Amino acid sequence: MTRIDYDAALKQCRALYDAGSYTEALSIAQLCVQSTRRDPDRYWKSLTALGNVLCANEQFGAALDAHADALELALSQADAARMAMSWNNLGTIFLTASAWDIAVECFSRITENPTLVKAWRPYQAHGNLALCHLHLDSIRQGVESMRQALRLETPELITHNPRTYVAFRLTYIQLALQGNRIWPQEIKRRANEAREFAAAHADPHISVLSELIAANIEFAFGDREASLRKMESLRIRARVVPQVLSDVLFALVQAGKLTGNAERARVYLDEWSIHLYAEADQHAKARLGISGWLPTGAFLCDHWNELGSGAERLPGLPARVLELMKGSQDGAS
Repeated sequence: MTRIDYDAALKQCRALYDAGSYTEALSIAQLCVQSTRRDPDRYWKSLTALGNVLCANEQFGAALDAHADALELALSQADAARMAMSWNNLGTIFLTASAWDIAVECFSRITENPTLVKAWRPYQAHGNLALCHLHLDSIRQGVESMRQALRLETPELITHNPRTYVAFRLTYIQLALQGNRIWPQEIKRRANEAREFAAAHADPHISVLSELIAANIEFAFGDREASLRKMESLRIRARVVPQVLSDVLFALVQAGKLTGNAERARVYLDEWSIHLYAEADQHAKARLGISGWLPTGAFLCDHWNELGSGAERLPGLPARVLELMKGSQDGAS
């Protein structure tokens, strides 16, 4: 593959990925990987593209392998910037698959390493850590991580990561509403930033995130029923954008708890369970040397317990998650 062919192919892969055409993007990424094995620079870029597409398509095990290969290549080249990016990409796999504790370990490999921080501005890593802390109910740590991410934000980073700009404001607002640590004026200012940004970007991913922010604000300060209707419509739209589906389902579960509608919250949890990475613990330990401190699906079961449901009342998917957790714990004893 010539340089022009490769550059054009990778650009096309990214465009298809951004458009949600993951099957077509996957074919191109695989071709790039096969064609660049003798060129470390292009090979790392191709592995990274492949891993990102696989993660978006929820092929988590294969995505982990691609990004772990990219990390090993970066290590062999002593390329600190690419080491940091690969750790961030690995964390994103576990974040997308709701394996929050393992994601924390990946992102922390960047933020706690001065060499990596110097080589690659840890804007994304801090913001991703904040989202993990939100789901782990570590609100204070989440707010601190998000504030650090926002301090690191630059026009160049925003240009290269437009979806991140809105995603981080959603996380910031959700942390604020969960923890009562941020003034309402600040919450609304960040919401306005996201709305104005989304209006200038025709992107379904950004659109869902921005509208979810608006629904959260409406739920907190306005008409809860109107907010719930909006979230439910976003749930349907988010099914074709898997990277944001857990954000929508989290908001719906929280709303279900606050309104006392446990039955609806259980429906959302059942759908959420479909998108778990059931073998996350084993794969993370095998490829990365990381062991999670929470069994697979622990966050899901915590939500079920809060809703007052015994295991005998669980629908099929959460029940199977519980069985998987039990099997994992029995095997470790």
